[in-house]
Amino acid sequence: MIAVITLNPAIDKMCETSNLKVGEVNRIENVRLIPGGKGINVARALRILGEEVIVSGFLGKDNSEIFEAEFKSLFMDNHFVMVDGYTRTNTNIKSEGAMTEILEPGFSVNSDKIGLFNKEYDTIISGVKAVIISGSICQGAEPSLVKRLIEEANQVGARVILDTSGDNLKAGLEAKPYFIKPNRRELETLLGMELKDDEIKDKAREVLERYGLGEMVVSLGEDGFIYLDGKSSYKVTGPKIDAISTVGCGDTLVGAYAHALSAQMEPDDKLKLMYSASAASALNIKGGVWDENDRKDISKNVVITTI
Repeated sequence: MIAVITLNPAIDKMCETSNLKVGEVNRIENVRLIPGGKGINVARALRILGEEVIVSGFLGKDNSEIFEAEFKSLFMDNHFVMVDGYTRTNTNIKSEGAMTEILEPGFSVNSDKIGLFNKEYDTIISGVKAVIISGSICQGAEPSLVKRLIEEANQVGARVILDTSGDNLKAGLEAKPYFIKPNRRELETLLGMELKDDEIKDKAREVLERYGLGEMVVSLGEDGFIYLDGKSSYKVTGPKIDAISTVGCGDTLVGAYAHALSAQMEPDDKLKLMYSASAASALNIKGGVWDENDRKDISKNVVITTI
């Protein structure tokens, strides 16, 4: 069993238009509403890979039905805490091959709701192999919440996978998660400096050693990713694809990593799964979802290079 914590979920509104023009009237050609947020995408990927999943965090009760239906259809164990108001809607506009994301701040939680969530969390982490904390935190919560969640998971022996950024990442690192997955920009923000291409691996190694991480990935978008553990560093690349949507690709990578960790996969198999699942998910409009035939075809052409 793997627990996925999503403190600030979102409904992803996926839109397409042939030519987005700022400051003018734009007509949307296709619209889809998808229950999302980084942790929800991760949970979907885990279910595809056959893992049992517990999901928790906060949901706005005024539009919770779309999430509850998703959890039920995918047989996820739902421990979300309901709060007043609406879960935010993030608008993703695809135009001329590029994706523009407009992210809403979301609802706010008070100390009573945080207390209810803490009780749920204490219950669910007692029997899980890993805890994934993914995405931003909602208004009313502080980065210290992320730190405390990691500390409590560590105390019960669950490995923590952390995928967040900014102050939440900094606070979380203080509690020593097992794995993190910053992208290049997030790593630069963490370090307070811009990085040249040939500096990324060494600076990531410094972060891994400074915070006692077990493993780490630096996402490089369409250029693949750099993977590090206590002994080795690899650059992982693959074939170029015509992406439909890149929303959720990094979350799919996290889900694939968590499954590989749970299944104790060999390093090469793990890295190929992480890359191929992430890339294949870009061929699907729904984050954390892919066609297995696409994934297998991509996996055949994944290149793993020691760096």
